[in-house]
Amino acid sequence: RAASSHAARAAKSAPQNPDLWFLYAYSARLAGQYSESVDAYNRGLQARPSSIEGLSGLAQTYAKMGRNKDAEETLKRVIAANPSSDADLRLAGELTLSSDPRLALSYLERADAIHPSARNELLMARAYERTGDKNKAKELLDRARSRAPRDPEVLRSVAGYYRDSGEYDQAIATLKSVPSQSPAYLSELAYTYELAGKKTEAADVYLQAANRAPGQVDIQLNAAQAQVSAKRAARAEPLLKQVESLDPNHYRLHAIRGEINRLRRQNDAAIREYELALQSMPGSVPEGVLYPIALRLDLSQLYREAGNNDKADQQSEAARSALQKLDVGGPDRPEFLRLKATSAVESGDYTEAENDLREALQLQPANINLLLNYGNLLRRTKRPEDATKIYLKALELDPGNPPALESLGYLARETGNVDEARQYFEKLSRLDPDDYVPYLAMGDLNTEQGVFADAQANYERAYKLAPENPLIIARAMNAALEAHQLPNTKKWLDRATDTERLNPEIMREHERYLTLTGNYQESAKLGYAVIEKLPRDPEAPVYLGYDLLFMNRYDEAMAVVQRFEPSLPKDRDLPLIAGYVYAHNGQHQQAVDAFTRALQHDPQMATGYMNRGYVWNDMRMPTRAEQDFRKAIALRADYGEAHLGLAYSMLQLRRPQAALKEAELAEKNLPESGSLHLARAEAYRQRSMFGRAEGEYERALKFQAGDQAIYISLADAQYRLHQYQASVDSLNKGLTVAPNDSLLNAQLARSYAKLGRTSDATSAISRAESAGGNDYRILLATAQALMELRERDQAMQRYARALDLSNADRLHVRLALARFFAQENRPADAQQQVSLAFAEARVSAPEVVTSED
Repeated sequence: RAASSHAARAAKSAPQNPDLWFLYAYSARLAGQYSESVDAYNRGLQARPSSIEGLSGLAQTYAKMGRNKDAEETLKRVIAANPSSDADLRLAGELTLSSDPRLALSYLERADAIHPSARNELLMARAYERTGDKNKAKELLDRARSRAPRDPEVLRSVAGYYRDSGEYDQAIATLKSVPSQSPAYLSELAYTYELAGKKTEAADVYLQAANRAPGQVDIQLNAAQAQVSAKRAARAEPLLKQVESLDPNHYRLHAIRGEINRLRRQNDAAIREYELALQSMPGSVPEGVLYPIALRLDLSQLYREAGNNDKADQQSEAARSALQKLDVGGPDRPEFLRLKATSAVESGDYTEAENDLREALQLQPANINLLLNYGNLLRRTKRPEDATKIYLKALELDPGNPPALESLGYLARETGNVDEARQYFEKLSRLDPDDYVPYLAMGDLNTEQGVFADAQANYERAYKLAPENPLIIARAMNAALEAHQLPNTKKWLDRATDTERLNPEIMREHERYLTLTGNYQESAKLGYAVIEKLPRDPEAPVYLGYDLLFMNRYDEAMAVVQRFEPSLPKDRDLPLIAGYVYAHNGQHQQAVDAFTRALQHDPQMATGYMNRGYVWNDMRMPTRAEQDFRKAIALRADYGEAHLGLAYSMLQLRRPQAALKEAELAEKNLPESGSLHLARAEAYRQRSMFGRAEGEYERALKFQAGDQAIYISLADAQYRLHQYQASVDSLNKGLTVAPNDSLLNAQLARSYAKLGRTSDATSAISRAESAGGNDYRILLATAQALMELRERDQAMQRYARALDLSNADRLHVRLALARFFAQENRPADAQQQVSLAFAEARVSAPEVVTSED
């Protein structure tokens, strides 16, 4: 860069001198400043349009920029003007090698005729290989090697041939025969190991190179990147600190730290580092035109995972736009096609992605990285059998390839082949005992199978190897929560540092822990943060929704459902939460629809049937409720809530003995509750066993002392037992809970009347009717009290008013009149009222008619 800067000043001081512009252009290309190089060559060519030096240099810069077509057109002009330049002929051959190997051969043969060299022969060998002439390719390869069998440069060229052809083992063997331990040689060997997918070997050799060249920033960075790729982030840190002391704002320093943060699931920090890398990156970099594109694609994925789709789309579009301007040939074409495929996947164009990867694999059929990318695409597009074949092909080329084993393990797990998945992960752990990934994967597999003790043992092994990885803590917390081991969950949570506790996956499990320990407020607070950090996580909105339900924040729970259900159309819990909200709000049909939607997603969900059954009960549709409760019990025989719900359905169907049986079964699996006692009380009441009903009502009140309806039911049972004073006492207790309740006063009037306490009865009637005089239930109760007080005319007035009320339940008024006439020994009038009651029943809503009627 210093040379480029000096050359720039010289050219600008003498702008009419083309040689200075060409010098500046050449220096800029060497410094990776490709745009400046193009501009400088064009300035020089304005003064000397036919300059072979200028045109040749411009073609070489275009080639470095991936602008192959521009490079080829420029080289045609050079070759036409100077057909004896072997360097330009060789470059033309190299550029056309991928697109037109026969044309490439014509250029290369002319170059070799002018100046024979091992490099020419190796390029011709590749061209013959592309045309399918394997014998000629091998002949030229052998000729190149025999030209100088011990010459390091020739051997490195031969290794380059093997490397470009995807024959990495041959390339490695050739490089190992080079008698050198220079940093440049070691870096090339490490790079070849990297391409072969041998990340551990690459990391070791790069480290040797870095130790021999502590002042060379690029080698330090390459070594650091290799440590990260080999999952040895801790070993990368000293190398990065060395770079920081030499060049603290180097773009690759930020990029590698961003990758470390990404691997640790610290996405916010990773995004900051990637942004810094792009901001500090010059227009052109020595790593080539594809490097910034790869960085943008990684950043796009990070933004998408963080829920920032706008910024993700910006980075993805920037990468796609840059790729569309390129047509990279030569040895970089397979990587160019891989990035094109990655960009296509980002935009959802899987067909284009597959076409790019297929072309790349035609160029390098043994490229393991390409095979893994293709396998991942097939896995993503739900073609597990094809994906398995590709991963196995990668293993054939490299039997111990960790990413291939890891991918096969996960794919086997996804397709339900648990034993096969375990075998791949165990093999992976044997190959590299210091790698945490197989233990994390086996822990996840154990958790999925419910073998929680083994899961925890594997997570402990993974944590010992990578204590800085928050994903291990999050998965271990999940396993502990699934096993209902709250102390163990707390142990893992305590291991997380303050920074790690901000990791969204740890936050999500922390939220669950707070929910299970009853700290719903803090749990919901975390939950809102998690859905912003993990907007596409299928579990985060569910956990938050339940937190909000537990705190009776129904509107907020419904808002969560409405926000996330469209993007999670197959999730069963979100419609379940909606059902709870609708049921609470009394929107019975909407609740039924929501629970039905949940059951469509999971027909084996006992909870869904149980909840829908309770709504059917509320809608007084006991037959449907019975069907749902029985389905829930068939799925879970010990489901106490379903047995209790079925008991209430039996009560609506006037089957009190069956209700008692279901209440008994419910009691075996549920703690004692007011609902259980109320179910028994109603069953006994239906069997006219009012004494036993009285005892159950009294026990129910121990759990629900503030429920005035229980006092009314208890008083009614006592009234039927002719325990009128006890009935009065119960109703007066109810009035302490609800002092202005009209129905309590109306029933009290009836009991006072039976006791002959006319004044108290009259006062109770007055209190009841002053607040509830337009309620037919109050009028029917006060009418009955007046009958006991022998105030027949006043009683008839109440019956008449009850019939006249527009909101009256006319069915029950008719039945009350029928009882009244029967008591007066007027059977014809009583029968008439019963007939009219039948007519009312036919036009009444289903929930109006009760089993008792």
